[in-house]
Amino acid sequence: MPFILFVSLVNVVNEKADGEYSVGKILTYAYFPTLAGKVTGGDDSIVAVIIAAYDVSIENTCLGQCSIHGVLETRRGLFIALGNPETECPRDCGWPFSPSTIGQQVGPPLIPPNGGIEEDAIVMSFAEALAHSVTNPYGNGFSSPFGRETMEAVSICNKVFGTGAIEGFAGRVLASRFKGNYNANVVRREEVLVTGNVESGQT
Repeated sequence: MPFILFVSLVNVVNEKADGEYSVGKILTYAYFPTLAGKVTGGDDSIVAVIIAAYDVSIENTCLGQCSIHGVLETRRGLFIALGNPETECPRDCGWPFSPSTIGQQVGPPLIPPNGGIEEDAIVMSFAEALAHSVTNPYGNGFSSPFGRETMEAVSICNKVFGTGAIEGFAGRVLASRFKGNYNANVVRREEVLVTGNVESGQT
């Protein structure tokens, strides 16, 4: 049986589309304060979330990570930046809904719970980045031995969705009545797929 997942609410206080590409189509850290200010109004208690369109690239994504988080130049406000998994390394950032580029592909890719690879993949990237922003907002809360790349709260198990998971195989998960795969139920019994769950393959 899947486990029951209780989550806190995340409030969306403002949103704004930048259809005119005011800072171009290649976003670097230098542009984040400008973009963030358009939605936060300078309120440092708000986490600014930047989601790239299909034709926009974000610096440092697609290099082993599909999202980045950190502190704005004010050293106070936090930001999250998400690459678009449709165009930014779709076989990495679209996994487990797309074939993996690492390990041995075991079975077909998972079916996204909401029916859209890009939508479900970007939601997973956002959830991971949000957890990292809460547990490691300044990027210095975790360390790795032997000079390895720093692992954060979610990235330690970000390729594990069920029992038996290995590189290229997400693990044993459940199939919903709507034909999507899931491994947890949230408070209203909605079926979701979350990383780091090793119980979903058990009955």
